[in-house]
Amino acid sequence: MKNWRFYLVSWVLGVFFLFLIARSGYLVFADGDRLLSQGNARSIREVNIPSPRAQILDRRGQPLAVSTPVYSVKASPKNLLAQEEKIRMVAATLEISNQTLLKVLREDIDKPFVYLKKRVSWSVAEELKALSLEGLTFDRSYKRYYPLGEVATHVVGKTDVDDRGIEGIELSQNYSLQGKSGSRAILIDRKGNAIQNLDYVSLPVVGKDIQLSLDSRLQYVAYKELKSAVSAHRASTGSLVILEASSGEILAMVNQPSYNPNAKVTTLERGMKNRSVTDSYAPGSTVKPFVALAAIIDRQFQADTTINTSPGFLRIGSKLIQDPRDRGIISLQEAIQKSSQVAIVKVAGKLGSTAILEVLKRSGFGRKVDSGLPGEVSGFLPDSSTMGVIDEAALSYGYGLTVSPLQLASSYMAFAGMGLARPVSIIKGQNEMATKTKRLFESSHIAEINSIMASVTKPEGTGALAAVRGFEVAGKTGTIRLVSEDRYDDERHAAWFVGVIPVRSPKLVIVVFVNEPKAGLNSGGSVAAPVFARVAERSLQILGVAR
Repeated sequence: MKNWRFYLVSWVLGVFFLFLIARSGYLVFADGDRLLSQGNARSIREVNIPSPRAQILDRRGQPLAVSTPVYSVKASPKNLLAQEEKIRMVAATLEISNQTLLKVLREDIDKPFVYLKKRVSWSVAEELKALSLEGLTFDRSYKRYYPLGEVATHVVGKTDVDDRGIEGIELSQNYSLQGKSGSRAILIDRKGNAIQNLDYVSLPVVGKDIQLSLDSRLQYVAYKELKSAVSAHRASTGSLVILEASSGEILAMVNQPSYNPNAKVTTLERGMKNRSVTDSYAPGSTVKPFVALAAIIDRQFQADTTINTSPGFLRIGSKLIQDPRDRGIISLQEAIQKSSQVAIVKVAGKLGSTAILEVLKRSGFGRKVDSGLPGEVSGFLPDSSTMGVIDEAALSYGYGLTVSPLQLASSYMAFAGMGLARPVSIIKGQNEMATKTKRLFESSHIAEINSIMASVTKPEGTGALAAVRGFEVAGKTGTIRLVSEDRYDDERHAAWFVGVIPVRSPKLVIVVFVNEPKAGLNSGGSVAAPVFARVAERSLQILGVAR
């Protein structure tokens, strides 16, 4: 009974096996040409899948840099020339002449493909696809777009044609932003047309978004006011930095001249430099509050300690130091308020350079800020062992040392923080840990200096034009002579103003630098101070700080 079932199954399997052999023979001998033709006509190719570069955002999540898809159009010259009646439409869509396109195709006719145009928009690519041309293919990539254009370009930076960062945050955070390309297999016919998408070989990895501390609203205010001032005073360059007093984060950073990162730039132009961090200058009289601080720490002076400045000049070695007029006997506060060279040199003479340099070092002079921005300079701070009496005198009113605008803003954070130092950062939230604060000076000493600097913006002070209605400002003007042919030029100047606002509950530290104004005015009080006032007032309004 069981044997017949076995024989039946064996017979069925035998018949099925014979059918498979017969079918295989037919496919090989009878239909072999057709199958071979299909095999020759199709092949598998691995194609790159680019990863879009991650976004750069401001502190409120507003985009500062985004990636948009673009397409590179390529063609098989032989295939496209075989459809010559449609070449004119291709040329018109790509906005190139028909003659040019034909020339490219004919010169490279033996190549498997040639690029017709790179980085065309999605709409152009779709228009070409609608022509249904054989041999026309498209490589997808991404193009960087900067919504704020030149307003934030020095901080954000830009990428090159290969989408790699070459300036600003695009450069310093390139590894995090760029991600990693993937690939997938596609089936193509003998004419190079994609027939079917197959499996992924590797998936693309998207980069990490970077959120900056910049506030786009304050950035625009700073850009507008600095550009206006540089233009009005016919200055060569300018820089402006705004720090948040409570965190040390950079809320705005602008420079003039600027450039549009969305435009094609073939070479590194003068306006591409982030001068707020890459260039350093003599700080001039903006160092005088630090000299006064050293004097108070040394207990040789208080705000009301008097200094005899008569007859209005002083000779140190071969150097003549003089004030605009004989101010007679004035207090330390008045010396800062009116920016007396004679008075501050006499203070420095009693202190010595070692005490002054110690305060400057503690405040960050002579070392990089380490903000996260590329190209930072450390500035220059001399060593007391190399200084003579003239060098010591010059140091007290801001010569013989150099700072970048960002460094100077960072140093004034000690005044905004009542002696506490907070690291400066361009990345939002990087300084949130309380452990990153450090006490540099006693709060009582700083309170006295802040009171002194508040007098600078009173009507009788050199920084009167930095006053902001409804807010008390502590700050200092600075006017420096620039060097021409290895000597100071009395015809070339640069203007500084740096201030803390409001004094009693600091919100902002702002530095304004205008380099080489040529329209008549050249002092920190007349050129830089008004810019500070306009930027500070509008910024506090935007931030909702009540008068």
